[in-house]
Amino acid sequence: MAKVENIFVGGSLEQGDIMPIKLGRSVTRIDRVTKKATVEHDYMHTHSTKDLIEKYNNDMTRKKDKRKIKIELVKRGGVSFG
Repeated sequence: MAKVENIFVGGSLEQGDIMPIKLGRSVTRIDRVTKKATVEHDYMHTHSTKDLIEKYNNDMTRKKDKRKIKIELVKRGGVSFG
């Protein structure tokens, strides 16, 4: 396994940490009462295997996203491509 070097000076990443893979866009939601903004990210690991297989087989999915989904499904195991 390749080690990831900490390129951030004073950052929160430790050596060997890998950032999670995003599937969709980040959404900023603003609470109407408090006016506070919260950012919600759509990460790959939050989706079920069934959901990822459906997205992979969909014709409207971008090639870039299909590549990400394939890597995630191979990492989880139990899915073969060929």
